[in-house]
Amino acid sequence: MAHDWMTYQQQQLILRVLPEELRVLVHEHVSGAGGLDDVHIFRDEEQPDPPFFPACNERMVFQLGGKRWAASLVDLPCPVETHRTFDRVTTFKSSDVSQVLIVYRSEKERDNAEADARSKQGPYFGNPSGLTPPTSGIMEGRFSKTRSQLEQFPRHEVTCTACAINAG
Repeated sequence: MAHDWMTYQQQQLILRVLPEELRVLVHEHVSGAGGLDDVHIFRDEEQPDPPFFPACNERMVFQLGGKRWAASLVDLPCPVETHRTFDRVTTFKSSDVSQVLIVYRSEKERDNAEADARSKQGPYFGNPSGLTPPTSGIMEGRFSKTRSQLEQFPRHEVTCTACAINAG
């Protein structure tokens, strides 16, 4: 077959690497001969299971080679379309991505970021900003006109109702 590269299943991920030294290491590793062979992402075994929506915010581990870093898988405020090209002329939509993996320097840094986000957004927080500077703080502006209407429904009740709908 002439186009074997087209038969592979592709998985796309938005990776936000906060430590600068790791960002450089990932870039060198991926652009070099190693590719993604030594990159592994898996769920943190010590994570307590939340009562609802376990995929809304998960504690993850990012591993490059033999070294591990703490990470969080969080929801984006809205899905992002990703596009691919093989000839640098024609592009096509390849996926909708709605989560981002944020890699931290340490578990303490991840815990502090999660506690800060939880205090602002509640127990099922996501990433309150988009991927680009114009979408910074998009969640505050997105619902600003309807905030008074949304406050009459407690977050816990909305979460329980959504869980019941998904389960049933």
